Amino acid sequence: MKVRVTSIVWEEVGELVRSVGAAMERALTAPFQDLSFGGGIDQLFIIIVSMSSDVDENAKVCKGYNKVSRARHPVNGELIRSIGFAVPIDPDTLVTMTSRDLVGMICTTVAEKLTRRYPRLPKDFGYGQFTLHLGKAIMDYRLASSC
Repeated sequence: MKVRVTSIVWEEVGELVRSVGAAMERALTAPFQDLSFGGGIDQLFIIIVSMSSDVDENAKVCKGYNKVSRARHPVNGELIRSIGFAVPIDPDTLVTMTSRDLVGMICTTVAEKLTRRYPRLPKDFGYGQFTLHLGKAIMDYRLASSC
């Protein structure tokens, strides 16, 4: 399974979010590299959303990413199925965060999302194993980032 971390944020916080996202993607790639949880899901997307100070507006954007989706690879045209976890963060809060604070918030939010059953998963996707593995990888990353 591939891991991708991306963001939809204001320009003034983009540098911080991109650097944390890139480090997180590198750290989570190794634990997921040769794993498959079935159901044809090939990728995990973590999307950091910080577009509006309006909580409802950020939630609305996140809703579009908290799902299983299909897309074509832009180069080879291969169908890719992904499971997405969107992390909403108030831009006013994000401006005051350090990279350590941001890592903690992302890891906590993803861990909380793992406690709820994801809607519309393929029947043969091993969600229990996926959540155990992702939860451990997220917490290991959080601990390593706080050193």
